[in-house]
Amino acid sequence: MDEVVEIIKMLITRIENLETQVRDSNMNLMKSGMVVHTPRPSMRTASPVPTGDAIAKMDWSELDELVEKLEGTL
Repeated sequence: MDEVVEIIKMLITRIENLETQVRDSNMNLMKSGMVVHTPRPSMRTASPVPTGDAIAKMDWSELDELVEKLEGTL
């Protein structure tokens, strides 16, 4: 259990160091006159699978298309 805690602490430290490096590099770019837009992570993910209600309203040709798309992504 202690090993897991140490690994997590090490990973947190590495992430903090990376954040500092990114922030510093952005500051250097801004000081040079460049505009910096850092993307923000998002927890929203688009699911390729429609809801059960949407599936229930589909006709057979739409279901066939959905299955073909899902076969390519799974």
